[in-house]
Amino acid sequence: MHLHSPRRANFMRACYVKWLVEVERTTQTEAAIQVGLNVGTVNHIIHGRRYRSARPICPPKCRQ
Repeated sequence: MHLHSPRRANFMRACYVKWLVEVERTTQTEAAIQVGLNVGTVNHIIHGRRYRSARPICPPKCRQ
């Protein structure tokens, strides 16, 4: 578990969140922890209230 304050959301983080939740079937809470965002922000991304044009993109660590 990361012990740091949440990072600011940006388009790439939104894409990573979409990947984790929609492709990897990770919970929104776990995706928030992995990406370093607030759970509420992750919920807004998944439901299209923020970064509506974001599409699932594999985070850098899964491209290795």
